[in-house]
Amino acid sequence: MLNELSAELANLYGDSESAKRVVDESGMPSTFIEFDGPIINVWHRIVQQASSRRKIPELLRTSLKGYPQNITLQSVLWLYEHGQYPNEVKVYPEERRNYSREAPDTETLLRFIRSVEELEQIINGSERLGLRSLKSICFNLEKSLPEIREQVNKIDSQLDSIESRLRMRNILMWSIASGLLILALIVVILITRQGVL
Repeated sequence: MLNELSAELANLYGDSESAKRVVDESGMPSTFIEFDGPIINVWHRIVQQASSRRKIPELLRTSLKGYPQNITLQSVLWLYEHGQYPNEVKVYPEERRNYSREAPDTETLLRFIRSVEELEQIINGSERLGLRSLKSICFNLEKSLPEIREQVNKIDSQLDSIESRLRMRNILMWSIASGLLILALIVVILITRQGVL
């Protein structure tokens, strides 16, 4: 995956000056990168350096500024933003979205899981389908996201309804408890008054 990324970046930014500019804008120190030699080698060194510094997403975002429609850069960035880090340790848990209360219906979830499993097979190298297949899987996965969002919204509204019912039940319980306490106090006061008389 990272080799394909190096080749794509070498095609887009074909000289050392452009490569150095992308590196600088990505926030990586360029002092550790040698910018001499064939541009494919330069980009290979840049990508390796970005990978070791966990800067691939920044490198991709910077590269996409010059080529926002590039499907290869978009696909690889999508992988990183969705927790798939080819050839490196998984990091950036703070960047992952919080899906704490979200659960789509079973059919949509299974379709989503099958797409993710296909994606993982490609990333793990168990299938050598190449970047074109990866792009089509990413496209299919992206098509299923609106359905998942719709299911999440339905479930979220159901949870909100349940939460409001629970709040009402708690208020009612407190009201009953308060009423019983007041009644008990009245009984105690009456008993003590009768005992005094």
